[in-house]
Amino acid sequence: MARPSRSFPGARRPPQTESEPNGGRRGRPKRAGRFFKTDRRDAAKPADAAEPVDREVKFSDLLIQLARRAAPDLILGPKHPEPLARLDYAQELDLKNRALQEFWTARGLPDKPNRILPSPRPRGYRTTTKRRVVRKGGRFALAFLTDNLAAAHPKEGSDSRLEPPEHKAIYDFLLGKLNTEPYHGLANALNYLIIRGDYGKPAVFFNLHRLTADVVRKAKLLGQHLQGPEYKVASAFLFYDPSRSEFYFEARDPDGPWKIKRLFGPEDIRMDVRDRTYAFAPTAFCQVNASILPDFLAKAEQLLKPKPEYRLLDLYCGYGFFTLPLGKGYGEAYGVDLGGPAIASAQKMATAEKGLHVRFRPGRISAKTLDRLLPPPTADRPEALLLDPPRQGTEPGVIRALAARNPARILHIFCDMDTLPREVNQWRKAGFMVSKVVPLDMFPGTDDLEVMVLFIPDRYGILNRIDKERFQRTQAESEPAEPTEPPVAVKRPVPFKAKPGYKPKPGRGGSGRGRKSG
Repeated sequence: MARPSRSFPGARRPPQTESEPNGGRRGRPKRAGRFFKTDRRDAAKPADAAEPVDREVKFSDLLIQLARRAAPDLILGPKHPEPLARLDYAQELDLKNRALQEFWTARGLPDKPNRILPSPRPRGYRTTTKRRVVRKGGRFALAFLTDNLAAAHPKEGSDSRLEPPEHKAIYDFLLGKLNTEPYHGLANALNYLIIRGDYGKPAVFFNLHRLTADVVRKAKLLGQHLQGPEYKVASAFLFYDPSRSEFYFEARDPDGPWKIKRLFGPEDIRMDVRDRTYAFAPTAFCQVNASILPDFLAKAEQLLKPKPEYRLLDLYCGYGFFTLPLGKGYGEAYGVDLGGPAIASAQKMATAEKGLHVRFRPGRISAKTLDRLLPPPTADRPEALLLDPPRQGTEPGVIRALAARNPARILHIFCDMDTLPREVNQWRKAGFMVSKVVPLDMFPGTDDLEVMVLFIPDRYGILNRIDKERFQRTQAESEPAEPTEPPVAVKRPVPFKAKPGYKPKPGRGGSGRGRKSG
């Protein structure tokens, strides 16, 4: 990506060094407020405050630095999937709020984020979990961590503080069965055991790299046990993945008669959010924290403010989590995502719901495909955009192409804090201002956040004025002043003042100048 202009907050600056304080810039550090004004960096800070070193600072680094100073014995790492899970949740939330404010200031982002919306279920919330089936010392085990992480954290074992206790009970039962002689063939064929779905009615997946009649038969027998009242499993599936991919739902089609096979229960996974029941394909993406989804949906509706005269464009819509309920408030709504099981599930639910003006279109979202995937903009139908892209963000040119449609409101959702500054700057360069920033603790116990950013058009040229002033201020601070010549002293005549007793000689001036002696 091209280096951003210095007129925008994403621009890089030289790192601070001992020989060049303040990154080599002259004058006092920049201050900021609502638009590009940051808190005084020379103000007093708490002793345990993290010091951002440059504009490339990462949110996770700031958060872990603060957490290790506050509770060094409770923080896990490096690269542990649950680094903050041993903290009290109130303390974790306070650390995340502080890290977010420091990150926002260090990256020069506009506006200020709200306080983080807490998760109703801060521990035991994950609705998608997995265990890798391994053989150790002649017995089978279910690994929660990779081998390297397990060696670095031997006391953590195979349990997770972020997974529901119902999942642990299911894993314990399955492991006990796999370690009995009749089920060794199934155990040897397994890559992963996976649990997904609602808290009260999960689905179990047997991810396999080898298929035989005996393997399928033993999996069906285990499925019969899981249907009992003790485990309350709603459905079970076989998922065939001969590549043994670390992505436990491998996207490539295997060389075999099928990729996924239902053992019992509904064909879809069911999840209740507010007054709606979603039914989506077993391999479709879904959020891992079901407890915060009602608040997530309510905040999106509050920020977008649906109107019947508007059109909703939901990009990266998945199975229609936002499109289906929010579409009721719009005159028409379109959901777009890469073709696959998720978009097929969304189309199926939209068809079953009468009076809903929602359409779903499959396709890869890029600058070249948007004109084909989206209806043409019209003057009589203002548009509201909703984007919830994957962690890597949007493809190059997508934001510029969407901005050219002149939408009235844009809600961009970020699940990776490090892509946020880059894409916020792209919206700003396209003429849109940050109106509100709402962070959600979608991933308690981890060093991640979900952030909703609302953009509105800059109809009065505010950004241009701010950027011009900021550019001029930056230039003045970073460029050396022009050398100036010292002023030349002008010699003025000094009036004559006679000393006491002085007598002028004839013809020498003074009082006798020009007169002849008598």
